[in-house]
Amino acid sequence: MYLKSLELQGFKSFPDKIELKFNKGITAVVGPNGSGKSNIGDAMRWVMGEQSSKALRGEKMAGVIFHGTQTRPKAPFAQVTITIDNEDGALEYDSDTVSVSRKLYRNGDSFYMINGKEVNLKDIVELFMDTGLGRDGYSIIGQGRIADIVNGKSNDRREIFEEAAGISKFRSKKKEAEKKLAAAEDNLSRINDIMGEIEGRIGPLKAQAEKAEKFRVLDEEKRKLEVSVWVHKLNEYMSQIAGYEEKLSAVKKEYEVITQELESIEDDINDSFAKSAEKSELADSYKNQIHQVELENSQALSKIAVYENDISHLEDNILKLKEQISESNSSKYYLEAELKTRRQEFEELDEKKSKAAGSCRL
Repeated sequence: MYLKSLELQGFKSFPDKIELKFNKGITAVVGPNGSGKSNIGDAMRWVMGEQSSKALRGEKMAGVIFHGTQTRPKAPFAQVTITIDNEDGALEYDSDTVSVSRKLYRNGDSFYMINGKEVNLKDIVELFMDTGLGRDGYSIIGQGRIADIVNGKSNDRREIFEEAAGISKFRSKKKEAEKKLAAAEDNLSRINDIMGEIEGRIGPLKAQAEKAEKFRVLDEEKRKLEVSVWVHKLNEYMSQIAGYEEKLSAVKKEYEVITQELESIEDDINDSFAKSAEKSELADSYKNQIHQVELENSQALSKIAVYENDISHLEDNILKLKEQISESNSSKYYLEAELKTRRQEFEELDEKKSKAAGSCRL
C-alpha cells in the first residue's frame, strides 16, 4: 500500500484544482516559509476524518476553505481526494485502487466518498484503522508532533504503539462490543422489571383475554351475520336493478318510437306551415284582385250615376221640347231639327249607358 496521488481544490492556499502524484520511494515537497507545505499535511489529515479545527491550525472548520484575495474570489467549497494503491490488500476494501474524498461547502454541508460512493465518517475511520493512517495515525507527523509524543502521557503513547501494532481496531471493536453489552444488560434489567410487573397482571389480564376471546368470537359471528344480511340485500338490490334495467330498456325503445313520431309530426307541421304560407300569399293576391275590381266597379257606378243624371236632364229637355213642338207648329222644322239633334245626343248617351252597364257586369 502506498499513496499514489493527492488532489486539492479550494483547500486553504490551493484555490485551483491541483494534483500531486507520488511514486514509490521518497517524495519531498520543499519551499519557503508560508508557501503552503504544511497545508498538504493538513489536507491529508482532513480527508481522513480530522474533526478538530485546532488540529488543522484553524478556529473553525470552514477556515479550511480558501478565503480569497484582492484578485481572487472566495472558493465556494473545499475538496481533497487521496488515491491509494491497495494491491497488497492492506485496506479492507475490495479494490486495487482506493480513492477517498471529502468535500465541505461554506453553508456547512459536508460528505465523504470512497471510490465515488458516498459514505459516513465511521466508514472512513474503520477503513484506515490499524494501517498507521487516519486522523490519529502515526504516518502523518506534523509540526511539534514528535515533541507531543515524547512529552505526552503514557496512555497517548500507548495508543500510538497499539496503532502501529495493529490492535487498535480490535480495541475499538472491543469498546463498541462492551458498550453494546452494557446496553444489552440495561435492557435485560429493564425487561426483568417489566416481566415482574407483568406477572402481577397476568391474572386480570387472563380474565380480560378470555373476555377478549369471547368478544372476538361473538364479533366474528356478528360480522358473518352482517355479511349474510348485506349479501341478501345485495341480491335483492341486484334483482331490483335488473328489473329497472328491463323497464329502462322498454322505456328507451318507447322513447325512440315517440321520438320518430314526433320528428314525423314536426315534418308535417313544417310542410303545413309552408303550404299555409303559400295559401296566405294566394289569398293576399285574390284580395288585391277583388279590391281592384271593387274599385273599378265603384268608379263605373259613379260614371253610371253621372250618365243617369245626364239622361234625366235630357229626358226633361225632351219633354220640354215635345211641349214646345206641340205648342208651336210653326217652328216645326226648327223643332224637328232640334229633335234630331237631341235624338243623336240621346243615342250617344244611350250607347255610353250600355257601355257603362257592360263594364259593371264585368
